[in-house]
Amino acid sequence: MDTTTSSLRFGTVLLDVEQRQLLIDGQPARLGARALDVLLALVKRRDRPVSKNELFELVWPNLVVEENNLQVHISALRKLLGPQTIATIPGRGYRFMAELDAPTQDSAFSATPPPVTPAAAATPTNLSPHHELLYGRDDDARAVGELLSTHPQVSIVGASGIGKTRLALTVANAQQERFSDGVWWVELAALSDGALVSGAIARALGVRIGDDRPALETVGALLRKQTALLVLDNCEHLLDAAAECARTLLRNAPALRILVTSQEALHIPEEQVYRLGSLPVAETLDAPAAAVELFVARARAADPRLQLTAANVSAIAEICRRLDGMPLAIELAAARVRLLGVEGLRARLGERFQILTGGTRATLRRHQTLRAALDWSYGLLSPAEQTVFRRVGVFVGGCTLELAQDVAADEQIDRWAVLDLLGHLVDRSLLVADADELPRYRLLETMRAFALEKLAAAGETPLLLRRHAEAMLAFLSPLDEQRWKATTAAQIRAGAELDNLRAALAWAESAAGDRAFACELISCSSSVWMAHAQLNEGIERALAMLPLSESVSPEIEARFNLFLATLAHMGVRRECFLASLRAAELYRSLRNTPRLVDALIFAAMIGARLGELQQVAAAISEAEALIAPDAPARQAAALAVSKAVNYLHLGQHDRAVESAMRQAALYRDSGNEWGVQLALCNVGLYECGRGRFDAAIELLGSVLAALRQMNAPHGIGTAMSFLALAHALRGDRDEALANGRAAVPHIQRMQDVAPKLLTIALVHARHGAEDRAAGLLGYVDHSFAIAGRIPFPMIMSMRNEIVARAQAELGPVEFDRQLAAGAALTEEEALAVAFDETTESDQSPNS
Repeated sequence: MDTTTSSLRFGTVLLDVEQRQLLIDGQPARLGARALDVLLALVKRRDRPVSKNELFELVWPNLVVEENNLQVHISALRKLLGPQTIATIPGRGYRFMAELDAPTQDSAFSATPPPVTPAAAATPTNLSPHHELLYGRDDDARAVGELLSTHPQVSIVGASGIGKTRLALTVANAQQERFSDGVWWVELAALSDGALVSGAIARALGVRIGDDRPALETVGALLRKQTALLVLDNCEHLLDAAAECARTLLRNAPALRILVTSQEALHIPEEQVYRLGSLPVAETLDAPAAAVELFVARARAADPRLQLTAANVSAIAEICRRLDGMPLAIELAAARVRLLGVEGLRARLGERFQILTGGTRATLRRHQTLRAALDWSYGLLSPAEQTVFRRVGVFVGGCTLELAQDVAADEQIDRWAVLDLLGHLVDRSLLVADADELPRYRLLETMRAFALEKLAAAGETPLLLRRHAEAMLAFLSPLDEQRWKATTAAQIRAGAELDNLRAALAWAESAAGDRAFACELISCSSSVWMAHAQLNEGIERALAMLPLSESVSPEIEARFNLFLATLAHMGVRRECFLASLRAAELYRSLRNTPRLVDALIFAAMIGARLGELQQVAAAISEAEALIAPDAPARQAAALAVSKAVNYLHLGQHDRAVESAMRQAALYRDSGNEWGVQLALCNVGLYECGRGRFDAAIELLGSVLAALRQMNAPHGIGTAMSFLALAHALRGDRDEALANGRAAVPHIQRMQDVAPKLLTIALVHARHGAEDRAAGLLGYVDHSFAIAGRIPFPMIMSMRNEIVARAQAELGPVEFDRQLAAGAALTEEEALAVAFDETTESDQSPNS
């Protein structure tokens, strides 16, 4: 350690460098050798901040020590010399702030500060000229800078670890030319008392605080005629004091601008809030999103060998997405790549609070682990706010206000208090309120994981999981009762609760849950599955509950079977057809005529595809006799659909078109445009049966455009598959393949994909790929046989043409071989045969 032969004085303190002694009021102070070395290093370099790493090299050369050793000595020095003597400069280290009043012989210890460069003189500041690269915040920095030009006080508000401080540093550095009298950074994180805020501001500006005048008054006098920018960082725990200081300074200094970072706004009249969101996440290798760029940069700092490649970009994007695009979490995660690898890190994200630790030495202590950052935010909440925060953690993907009230309210916190507390959590950046006519409240996934930890620590998990499931039942039951009258908007809103429904069912089916309750819950959830076109998932979940518990009432059993029939009405599942018949039987005994009509309608739809023509005719006849004259339009339209499906399977395409047009008229009269388009989609199919391919293509094209424009929850896949069929029948190879390929992901969520592949088989048979056509036909035949599906006449005509063309080209023996090979294909393999663009000879199922 370099020493000098001089002593120096500041206030009542005398530092004898030669004797390595510190005197306060003439009395020796008890100070360790390392602490004295820290003080000497800071005093000698008092013209600038000294980074923590530099202090480690100066005081502990060639040694590896824990960061808290330095913090202990800094704390000891502040306790002896006063907290204002050594300032923390965010992101850059520490700086000695006291004025020396005794000259020394060593120029490095001179009481006269070093000459200031012209650039520095033009803009006095305590900001470091060096700051870290900011990822994905260019638009944010520009927006905040523009707000500062028109508003006296701007607050960057966001969750802990979202990147508020770094954005503020970037903005402040960029604004130096504009604020000729100075840009000053005031770090408030370490303060625990609001009374200290004014002193911290004074010290940042280099103002000597006297006993005869309040610090804020002195600062106000200094800034009164200055054009300056003051940055108050980390205000959330000192909101009242920070707000009062800001109000007072702005009142006395009209040219002053104040930039604040906080988890909550100051709520003063002069304030303009800028809410900072997460970093964007994307998987593209050529133009990776900011979150991915940040991850790679921080990971490479720990392990320079890491490169962003096609092999790891999806995994890295998933990590960033699961961490909500939160910069702090991403940086902590990236630091673990050297030990875990990208895939190992992705696999362990469920343990995120154990994995994401170990921030850099320059990082605030509360940001050195993810849990510490969230604990800091949680600790600022009132007990009631903490209760609501941890309870809304049971929701997956957010919730409505009513659902939050149902779950979070209790004897101590009533429903209206929950409303206010949700608002507080939004203000404190712990809860997101998605903008909509009816806002949804949601926790970021990292926040949600933390909330669930707190819920478990409070011993509330079992109670709240049950309450969550009960709230979902209370939400869905009225929707199910009004199933035919619900608006499209209401159906879409119901669809928003899909993840909550899944979570509630998972609890109900667990050992801690109630299987009878699970049956009741899924029975009234058809609108949710249909809104997402996730019909197959809903059916499989319900079938897994069989046999039903003996405690299930006849009413719930009837509703359960009707649920299966409702979701399967576009398919051919025999167990769902039997469920529709069972529902009809139960509703007859329960004398529930409207529900009996529903069961009969769906029995007719499914039964027609299974060839149960006698039962279909009986079901349609009974439904027509029972349906009320003033029945809801959608129920009457569903009856028209059941008749159209029956006519299609009878080969009576003219009558099928008439019934589908009746369906469209009923929807149109009720103002349901989505229903109109679904009905016209059916008309397009039946026009194909009539051989009117041009008319079908024109109609289906307009239907598809309309469904896309209205962002329809489902129907787009059906329209594309029918359009593929019309093009195939007209002989348009490329259009048929393009629409068929695009329809697949939609169809897979709703029904069996096999019937749609018959269209593609016809395309291949007509365009020189007979081996592929034969293989696909084998797959389709096998799928039909397993399901017990009976092809309707138009399908049989297509099948006959495929057989004739393939046998003529391949010969009977090879045709049979390809047919058998196709029957053994998986769905994935069949799709590859259908749509892979490699040569036909490479894609026959038996190649």
